Amino acid sequence: MKILFFNTGSANPLLGGVQSVTHCLAHYFNSLGHEVYIISINRTSDYLDDIQIYLPDQKRNDSDANKQFLMNFIKEKHIEIVLNQTCLNPKLSVFLPVIKKTGVQLISVFHSQPYGMYGIKAFPKICNVFGVDKVGNLVDVLIHFAFKLKYGRYLKRMLQYSDKLVMLSDKFINEFLYFSGKKYAEKMLSISNPVTINGGGSEKKEKIVLFVGRISQEKGVDKILEVWRGICHEEKYKEWRLVIVGDGEKRKQMEKYAMDMELINYSFEGFQKPDGYYDKAKIFCMASAFEGFGLVLVEAMSYGVVPMAFNSFSNCSDIIDDDKNGILVTPFSINEYRKKIIELIENDEKWMKMSTCSINKSKEYSIECIGAKWLDLFYSLLNNKVT
Repeated sequence: MKILFFNTGSANPLLGGVQSVTHCLAHYFNSLGHEVYIISINRTSDYLDDIQIYLPDQKRNDSDANKQFLMNFIKEKHIEIVLNQTCLNPKLSVFLPVIKKTGVQLISVFHSQPYGMYGIKAFPKICNVFGVDKVGNLVDVLIHFAFKLKYGRYLKRMLQYSDKLVMLSDKFINEFLYFSGKKYAEKMLSISNPVTINGGGSEKKEKIVLFVGRISQEKGVDKILEVWRGICHEEKYKEWRLVIVGDGEKRKQMEKYAMDMELINYSFEGFQKPDGYYDKAKIFCMASAFEGFGLVLVEAMSYGVVPMAFNSFSNCSDIIDDDKNGILVTPFSINEYRKKIIELIENDEKWMKMSTCSINKSKEYSIECIGAKWLDLFYSLLNNKVT
């Protein structure tokens, strides 16, 4: 089978998100003997990959030269399946008719939570004024409606040109249909993202509470710091550390916030490969207002790190079975979050059971399991095309 991933930026496994997932799936299919290519619109890293190709015009994404290059590549390589990974950028929809004109099977992948995506640009501004825990109704009524007006036509167009549209959770399908309408509902299905790193429970766990991710407004690092404030000064928890791995536009602000609260036993590690941190940590904290999938939760679980998260996005409960392989916290209760971390810290037997269950749960997202679902979809589309 000849497969092309059409990506916005470089498919760098170190960057996380869409880039990491694209790299993982592409190389898995390649390892099975399929002919796989990645065409990225923008060169966003210097990562070298022998199946990575870039569009020639790096100054103007939608240039005729780029459209012609893409069309010629698909025809010359006899591509059968194109996975469109650019769905979150409406401006790039100009490539959809170009791709479909070649006669390939086009699968678009929506790497976000629709109800979260509508607030990506406005969310930080509103949070700065009101706080993330006070804007629910305002966001639902105002931004929600504005997003539907602004992007509804684009989402319908994407469905029109795509043979299938893949969401990351069944729970996201109805959210998407709210914005797009139900005309092409039969084209939609869900396939989760795969774990992109190899985990394994370690017997050398340390007393570490871990965060891994981008330090931006919607990731809620400030909430994690506020939780830690009620733990770090307690004498019986002095051996525990909060470790924050990642970088972003809010890092300096969060470092200052931690200092202003006079926190102790914490560190900002910057952008690092997370494997070694997962291997040592016992508890993983997420405090996001919304997520497309929450891949870091599954990564942490694969290492036996017990995850905690605000139950603030639709598929969080797909990943975490509350009080079995992780803990879901009422959005955005700092006191409840702190209380449940302390319960894990103080009850090692409970932590051990949940750690084992976390590893078992993560296996549902292995590249073998998720890759098989993708291959079933590919063959189904190609067989239907033939008949």
